[in-house]
Amino acid sequence: MRPAHDIDVENELPEDIAAAADESRWISRWDGPWHTRPSLRILLLLIVFCVPKLLMETAIDASQRAAGFHSITHISSDLRSRLTQDTLISILAGLRGVVADYYWRDVTESFMREDWSRMRSSIQLTTMLQPNSPIFWGMGGWHMAYNVAIAKRNDKREPSLARRIAIERYWVEEGEKLMRNGLEINPESVDLHIQLAQLHLQRLKDPVTAAKLYEQASLLPGAQPFNSRLPGFILRRAGREQEALDYWRRLWARHRTHTDKDMDWPRILREIRALESKLNVPIAERIRE
Repeated sequence: MRPAHDIDVENELPEDIAAAADESRWISRWDGPWHTRPSLRILLLLIVFCVPKLLMETAIDASQRAAGFHSITHISSDLRSRLTQDTLISILAGLRGVVADYYWRDVTESFMREDWSRMRSSIQLTTMLQPNSPIFWGMGGWHMAYNVAIAKRNDKREPSLARRIAIERYWVEEGEKLMRNGLEINPESVDLHIQLAQLHLQRLKDPVTAAKLYEQASLLPGAQPFNSRLPGFILRRAGREQEALDYWRRLWARHRTHTDKDMDWPRILREIRALESKLNVPIAERIRE
């Protein structure tokens, strides 16, 4: 017989008593202060470390969106399919510009092959990677509204002229949409305003919108003086004489002096006088030099 102090309690006790002892020991783990309980400690650690991380990631995502960078999770599936693992690693490594240049080169190659779908996705990828570069938005929209649209209009493989015209219009509107999106991210870009104005004037035959865009461009830093004259000429040639006169008057009132040779004020004054006379503006309401 073994000494009493050598008795194996778990082997010697009946099974039901041993089970009760196990349960008692398990329950005892949860006795004591709450911060000593294992599961609660783990939960506390998750809260301490994960919540700040989530808040930080949310703030970073918001700042990226404010800067015009689009989250990859919010782009279309066909674009995501073209973002390979190596591409994503390059983006995360800070090589956005290099990757954007690669896709922009593919724009030209796709155009030469007349692979319009791939060309458009390469343009979208480039603008996603470099949203603050107006040149990609402007050139991308130009490719769609001019090059692709005209190619589609002249594509004799489509026998229906009406359908070719509809397809041409579709690509013009896609180009306009791309430029407009770029302008939302780059509202201070004079060049993008002008490119969009030209698209409305030449491709959409919308002189009123074109004039508004030229006027907006003329008010931005870096605009050339001739940008200020274009809205008046566009509106007059479109037969919108009252709107043209209203614009010339705004332009005249915007400047305290009218001696800047680059603005060509004598020509502007001649335009004002001609429209005032044609529209029978009362003498008392006419512009005074």
